[in-house]
Amino acid sequence: MATASTISIGDGNSGRDQPPSTATMNNICPILDTQAGPKPTVVGLYGISGSGKSFLLKHLQQELNPNKFALFEGSDKIASLVPGGLEAFHKLDEKRKSDLRGQAIKAIRKESCDSGRVAIVTGHLMFWEQEDATGQPVYTSNDLATFTHVIYLNIPADVISQHRLDDGLKDRTAMSQEHLRRWQEAEVSTMRDLCREHHILFSVISNPETLLPRVLDLILHFQHPITAESNLARVRAKLD
Repeated sequence: MATASTISIGDGNSGRDQPPSTATMNNICPILDTQAGPKPTVVGLYGISGSGKSFLLKHLQQELNPNKFALFEGSDKIASLVPGGLEAFHKLDEKRKSDLRGQAIKAIRKESCDSGRVAIVTGHLMFWEQEDATGQPVYTSNDLATFTHVIYLNIPADVISQHRLDDGLKDRTAMSQEHLRRWQEAEVSTMRDLCREHHILFSVISNPETLLPRVLDLILHFQHPITAESNLARVRAKLD
């Protein structure tokens, strides 16, 4: 087994932006089934509904080399596994939904591993209707075993609220900014803990004006394998 190494990157563009949390990384796959193999780089794009994940993914598709990167809308991958698509998926019980979510990320992981491309996937951590006391987690154990990096879009609640009002393509229920903020805070706290526990590099991006270049920079950085040598080179570069 390869020796584990760590990485931590600074930001500085926004007081709310947070660099990736230092996490242990290695090149041995967590076991999703009975087979283990080289672990591909799979980056999760997370954020509450209306934070701009789909918008960002479309722009990344225009910027990234398709020979090196494979981009997925998580809900589309799930829909492809269900006869009748998302409409049929929403009618299933929670156990079946969870199984399909797990199958979807497993298929993405395999495609990334087979092609050698970095996978970038939009995902949901939880759903939280305003009338509910707590949110409903929708992540799976396969998600936690697959993602090597998570970028969380911690966009200000007032911006998200406007996105939701302006979105004519998706059916968005009305939510107060206070609820959106509470939902967001719960997700950031939960995701940070999950990433620490499962050795996933966690980054938070908060400035909507620099969202695309910051995420693009992170993804291009994540493309390169993390080694003790590369980590040392980065430290030396900062000292020079």
